[in-house]
Amino acid sequence: MIPQKAGPIPLGDVVYSNNGTGVGCNGTCPEGKLASNDDRVTGSVVYAQSAIWGALNTVVNEGTATSPDIRGGVAFFIVNAAGQSVSLARQGYVAAQNAGIAFPAFAVGPSGSALMTFTLSGKNYYPSTAYARIG
Repeated sequence: MIPQKAGPIPLGDVVYSNNGTGVGCNGTCPEGKLASNDDRVTGSVVYAQSAIWGALNTVVNEGTATSPDIRGGVAFFIVNAAGQSVSLARQGYVAAQNAGIAFPAFAVGPSGSALMTFTLSGKNYYPSTAYARIG
């Protein structure tokens, strides 16, 4: 779960005021955290440049072992898949300072340069699309 910046939530206000329970927020519903789902590789796998590019949601610690700062991040893997042999070409993590990221996807160009897109959200960010260069 990753936090989001507080702000207007008109859809949430309508849903909560009409939820059939007689309990509504009257415009004061708090923002909840965003679900980052689980850590399976789902829908973010690309075959390009004789490699398989994949990424998944994970957690990262931006703090220390004694003072952890856990937030949503992304783990990625690039697997060479040319010919008969398969090998791990590169792996790593992507994280955003003071924010969480989730739902990664790759776009790989003909030269092998790649962008990873993802959702960025945090207490200072409304949920937004963001990207990082990979490769």
